[in-house]
Amino acid sequence: KMITKVYHHWSYYTKFTLPSITCERYLILWQPNHVTKIHNHGGKNCKFHLLYGKLEENVYGPNRAYKKNKYDKILDRGFVDKDYKHTIKNYNDDKISISYHVYK
Repeated sequence: KMITKVYHHWSYYTKFTLPSITCERYLILWQPNHVTKIHNHGGKNCKFHLLYGKLEENVYGPNRAYKKNKYDKILDRGFVDKDYKHTIKNYNDDKISISYHVYK
């Protein structure tokens, strides 16, 4: 599927699959105040860049380690190790956020 809407509670994000033969690549549009479930990426590392807006990430590592990251500058970068889980939230009340993700 090239375009997927992923719902959680009252809102969703829209994930656009970008062609690649070496990894999984996505452009994601986050609805205002949307937050994902706690998730990992199926044994793959996750790298992402903020393209527009503001995102907040909570990272959960082994032994319940926890870290909060905020991204509010264009091209801010995030990384989640394959052994960790995270949530992402668009912390704009009235604007979408956009990010580019690579899973490898």
